[in-house]
Amino acid sequence: MTIHDMTAVDLLAAYKSKKLSPVDVVDAVIERIETWEPKLKALYAPDFGGARTAAQASEKRWQAGQPQGALDGVPITIKENIATRGVPVPLGTAASDMTPAAADAPAAARVREAGAIVLAKTKVFKNMHRIGAELYASADLVQLRRLLVITRLHETRRLLAHQCLRQQLESFRP
Repeated sequence: MTIHDMTAVDLLAAYKSKKLSPVDVVDAVIERIETWEPKLKALYAPDFGGARTAAQASEKRWQAGQPQGALDGVPITIKENIATRGVPVPLGTAASDMTPAAADAPAAARVREAGAIVLAKTKVFKNMHRIGAELYASADLVQLRRLLVITRLHETRRLLAHQCLRQQLESFRP
């Protein structure tokens, strides 16, 4: 199994056993992005420098046996329509106000608090609802799905719900 085939749960287990580090994973994912992104054009506002800095901090926490949270070191992307501090929120259209967001939206804040590493924002394509089955079956989309190690939604919810239970939080809603 390659890094690109691993789930968030797989990555966290590899970090705990010291088989991989967040720096190894982020570097591998960035290399894959740099290979495919010129063709796919799926990302908005990549922050590879920030991701590498976050990966180094995560690696130190894992080495000390003190991960920050349930997603510490897991590289993710966030849809461009979810606000992240300092990045404009174009909402899939050039008609949007391109003022940088003052703060993270709650969903972005929660994954950051859990230690996830935000690599970039993914674009919201206009008229996506009208794109037919030919796109979904295309090789580009298959490659897009393999492009990033993205935390699957059900895994994220399960991990965060578990974290909430551990911290005796009443509820969590991303």
